[in-house]
Amino acid sequence: NLYFEIQKKNLFASEMRDILFLHTELVSSDSDVTNNFYETSEPPFTPIYTI
Repeated sequence: NLYFEIQKKNLFASEMRDILFLHTELVSSDSDVTNNFYETSEPPFTPIYTI
């Protein structure tokens, strides 16, 4: 059950990242600053699975 919750959170986080990335791409598609910001802020946390 806990594993499922973690998977759900990961899916949500990756969807939010994709939406944020798409939004920044739409706002300024050729800006190096936005691309660098996206690359440095991806992912906000690194999940560690201990099973």
